[in-house]
Amino acid sequence: MSFAAAQQAADAGRAIADAATSDDYRFRWQTSEAAERFAGISLADLDGSRVHGVTAGWIASS
Repeated sequence: MSFAAAQQAADAGRAIADAATSDDYRFRWQTSEAAERFAGISLADLDGSRVHGVTAGWIASS
């Protein structure tokens, strides 16, 4: 259930194809707005606490 809102493979594939065929160079290509937001959190998170807060609910506890 944690990944019910996950990005669809076709959407990711479209973004990858766009990156592969683009004349523009970018160091990073994100495959969705959600991926872009998460990358922003990750890059600004010096100790990992923000990423942990966002991702902790993705894994079900056993």
